[in-house]
Amino acid sequence: MQTTNLPFRTCLNFGRSFYRMFDGLEFQFAGTCTYTLAESVLQGWHVEVTLKNCDYWTTCRKVRDVTCFILIFREIL
Repeated sequence: MQTTNLPFRTCLNFGRSFYRMFDGLEFQFAGTCTYTLAESVLQGWHVEVTLKNCDYWTTCRKVRDVTCFILIFREIL
């Protein structure tokens, strides 16, 4: 559990399939799904991680996808 009172929080992916969420709790997801780490529905951005070609005994390649939409004068760039 994250105990410091920071003006921001972080989440991260480390190791083969470990994730630390914004509240400091850690989880392990070893599947080949795409996991959403953070998302803003109102602002239209998200950060996702997908594990590729992973099994327990080999090196795992990760694909990180960051999608941002910049809204200027109500038009998406």
